[in-house]
Amino acid sequence: MNKNYQLVKNFTAVGSTLGDVHEFMITKNDTALVTVYVRTPWDLSAFGFDGQGFIYDGVFQEIDLATGRLLFEWRASEHIDVADNDHGRGKHGGDDRPWDCYHLNSVEKDDRGNYLVSIRHTSTIYYLDGRTGDIIWRLGRGKSDFTDLSRSRASDFYGQHHARFHDDGNSITLFDNGNYITKSRGMKVGLDFVNMTATLLVSMDSPEGWYSATRGSVTILPETGHFLVGYGSAPAFTEYSSDGQEALCDYQFGALHSNPSDSSALTDKGVASYRVYRKTWQGFPLTSPDVVFNEPESKVFVSWNGATELRRWRLEGVRNGGGSEAWEDVAAWERTAFETNATVRVNDYVRFRLTAEDRDGGELGQWFLTDGDVEVSSSDA
Repeated sequence: MNKNYQLVKNFTAVGSTLGDVHEFMITKNDTALVTVYVRTPWDLSAFGFDGQGFIYDGVFQEIDLATGRLLFEWRASEHIDVADNDHGRGKHGGDDRPWDCYHLNSVEKDDRGNYLVSIRHTSTIYYLDGRTGDIIWRLGRGKSDFTDLSRSRASDFYGQHHARFHDDGNSITLFDNGNYITKSRGMKVGLDFVNMTATLLVSMDSPEGWYSATRGSVTILPETGHFLVGYGSAPAFTEYSSDGQEALCDYQFGALHSNPSDSSALTDKGVASYRVYRKTWQGFPLTSPDVVFNEPESKVFVSWNGATELRRWRLEGVRNGGGSEAWEDVAAWERTAFETNATVRVNDYVRFRLTAEDRDGGELGQWFLTDGDVEVSSSDA
């Protein structure tokens, strides 16, 4: 999507209708990494399932953006034993409810052409050969190839999300959900590939002590080195100092429940986020603003969804019965919220002209109004 909110490119997973929302990453080579959950028949007799069983295989694809051609595909079932699952089958496994035994939720491709993959339901992060798909190393609470030098705190994450490389591949960040075993936290882990050791460099618990059952993210802000931690199913995020010791900004964007350990209150019943980023974005919508005149209250209400640079509204009018077609100033007001309003004597004018201005007084758009509706757009950014 471009700055005018127009769709630039639309594509889907190759050979599947079950392209998944867990990952969509554009690489430096203009390819896309996407996850796919594939319903697959599987023998689950060893897991107490009687009859033909089914799983959701954890699959990711790398797709060429220009052509839509499949460049690489990897299936968890070909490299990871279903028995490595540490979340349990529950009542899943049938035709109508396949067992999500892997739950692949993040993929990143490095400069070597290899892939870093997070699989939530094995509580493990995998580094994969970009040609063969073979596992090069694993980090996690189960089958880990690293000796943990931090009393297990570098590898005892559970149900994690959003694994990403840093420091030329010598460290990773991730969000440890904890899943009510431990509190959720953001993490940075240092990796020594000579001695195959892992060290917890930074651990960031939520200032509110949130337990985030699902989702979550950790990013490092390039301009400051600060950490930005999103708490997934808990509606909050925190910006930490570069050493992770100080919470610089702790922000909530939804109702915070009185009992953070109540899983039912923090999952599907409230506001949540999958990942939190901080980016510079300028949006210039091609749509016209929404305008409503309320004659009994002598007010005009205006909103313009997506106009990030909007700072001020200016309304002009032509007098009713004055014999003049000259425009005169009627009202001007700052945009202080999504929808703002001004007091206007509607019946004194036969028509209006509305102008949107940026912080420097530059014109973003101008519209002629009749009876409170946008009639003609004379200019748009």
